[in-house]
Amino acid sequence: DLKLRVGELERLLADEKRARVEEQQGNRDRIAALTKEFEWQIGELQRELDVTRARLREEERGGTYLRSKINKIEQDHWSYASTSKTAGPHVPRAPAYNSP
Repeated sequence: DLKLRVGELERLLADEKRARVEEQQGNRDRIAALTKEFEWQIGELQRELDVTRARLREEERGGTYLRSKINKIEQDHWSYASTSKTAGPHVPRAPAYNSP
């Protein structure tokens, strides 16, 4: 009777051990799948970040180009204004009403 009980306990222990090994393998498989999914998402985010950075660089280049064009226009305007006949303070042709 004792041998029968020991055999039964050994079978239960072996079954429990087998269940634990299967559970651990299942956990490893889930971890591997989650890791793969996580790495894929990180890759997607990295690609999105790279595209966004490239767009930002293009925007900055465009902004720099526009700023340089605006500066050139302003310089041309002030160069023209300073050399034109209308440069300097306005001097009236007729004396002021209350001048001596």
